[in-house]
Amino acid sequence: MQLIVILLLVVAVALRFRNKGKAGERNVAYRLHGLPDEYKVINNLQLSFGNWTSQIDHVVVSPYGVFVIETKNYTGIITGGENSAEWTKNMYGNKYSFHNPVFQNESHVKAIRKCLGDYGSLRIIPIIAFSNEADVRVKLESKMVVYFSQLKRTIRAYNEVCIPDAQVTEIYNKLLQANVEDRSFKREHVKEAKRQQVKTEQKIRDGICPRCGAELVERHGQYGRFWGCSNYPKCKFTVN
Repeated sequence: MQLIVILLLVVAVALRFRNKGKAGERNVAYRLHGLPDEYKVINNLQLSFGNWTSQIDHVVVSPYGVFVIETKNYTGIITGGENSAEWTKNMYGNKYSFHNPVFQNESHVKAIRKCLGDYGSLRIIPIIAFSNEADVRVKLESKMVVYFSQLKRTIRAYNEVCIPDAQVTEIYNKLLQANVEDRSFKREHVKEAKRQQVKTEQKIRDGICPRCGAELVERHGQYGRFWGCSNYPKCKFTVN
């Protein structure tokens, strides 16, 4: 009986986080819907390349670039670094680690480029969007992390035309055609994400940088000992 209660609690917590994540994606989708017509929005883009899958919360195709948006509907204090393996969410003193969303969105950008190989050096802008209920205190060098309420303004700040209107339509249609709507995709994507995470963790245990394949070396910084990529400053991956 006790085991059944524990399992029910685990399922309830999982469903709660899943529903909260979906609510965040709906929030962002609603905000993106308010962009002018020259911005073409795709929500929940699912791409598959053999065993490699990529689920992208939102893509906005415009004359000013392609915006790839990862949504995090989190609350609490968010800390971490642009190049650290994990970030931390602190809620009332309870700390939870989660995978660095910058790395997550980098893989989404790679998937977009693979899908749109014909367009070469296409300008792609990755954005991490956090709920306004979060207190984001991450250390950033070049990547963009904003709140939901800042998202539209951030996108519209890009005003230099770099994609002709005809190509905007072509890119939008190509992404829609590549979108996988099979119901089994989500299940396979979760399995693949777990496999990739296991590979990443194994590389770190073996002293290999999961971003560039160079050796991880011990370093000492302001906050104590950590491991960093030997290919620094070209690669700035770190893990505590």
